[in-house]
Amino acid sequence: MARATVSERARHKADQKVTEDGMAVSSFDTLLDHLASLTLNEVEMPSQPNRPFTLLAEATPLQQRAFQLLKVDPATDVAISRTP
Repeated sequence: MARATVSERARHKADQKVTEDGMAVSSFDTLLDHLASLTLNEVEMPSQPNRPFTLLAEATPLQQRAFQLLKVDPATDVAISRTP
């Protein structure tokens, strides 16, 4: 069997530690940790203290790109459960 050859593009990505779109290259575990840091926050307005609502934190550029590649919209695809 012939050895697999590494493309110039893959070699450049490995050397530079940056993707084509300028994102830092990371491991899958690091990506999952980063995605897990996107939070849902329960918010109450002072003018309406008895009407809390859930607010999704703004995603970082890395989170936005990962969700884009996964075809996931956290604003609509995230399950929100409330505890009484």
